Amino acid sequence: MTYDDEGRINYEYEGWSVKISPEQLFAEGQTGYSEAVNFSGDDTRMMALQFSRDENGVITGRVIKLK
Repeated sequence: MTYDDEGRINYEYEGWSVKISPEQLFAEGQTGYSEAVNFSGDDTRMMALQFSRDENGVITGRVIKLK
């Protein structure tokens, strides 16, 4: 996970790329998991991407393989 010049999160995993602003994921001061989840998939696999933010402001992304 990296950030671009506009402060957006750039998350890449196995050819799946997501760019999103942290403000779209978290309310000001919010910690824990974001309510927004991104999904990607086809006939052979389905994945969900979820972000969390800790009390230090560190944002972590995780991919959940659903299929």
